[in-house]
Amino acid sequence: PAEGEAAQAVEPLDLNKPLQSKVATPTISSADPIADLAAGKKPAEAPSSPVMPVAKSDAIYYLQVGAFNKRADADAQKASLAIQGIQSQLSELTSEGSTLWRVRVGPYNSIEESNPVREKLTGMGIKSTVIKSSKS
Repeated sequence: PAEGEAAQAVEPLDLNKPLQSKVATPTISSADPIADLAAGKKPAEAPSSPVMPVAKSDAIYYLQVGAFNKRADADAQKASLAIQGIQSQLSELTSEGSTLWRVRVGPYNSIEESNPVREKLTGMGIKSTVIKSSKS
């Protein structure tokens, strides 16, 4: 406070008491809202629309960031991601006698959930492909 001004007393917050939320009182809209605005009254807020639940999907999503013939290359990609704070996993795929090591990030419940990581990967110069899989 400036000189000559009294400091206002601040009541300490009791952390053992639950916070009391303010109960909103319903406002009744006026028959003449223009007159209310001219008189300085604030308009009544419109009630918010109810949030619709999102349908549960049986799909999960991964971001595949690499597929390698050598496990050492896949391990190097995984380590590079870990240094950047991105956790990934390796999966082995054998087809027609050859083995492929996939490096994937995830799983995510939706594509939207994976987008922040995908953007981070893009910023790091790493291309990723969204892989949709069924939950099992």
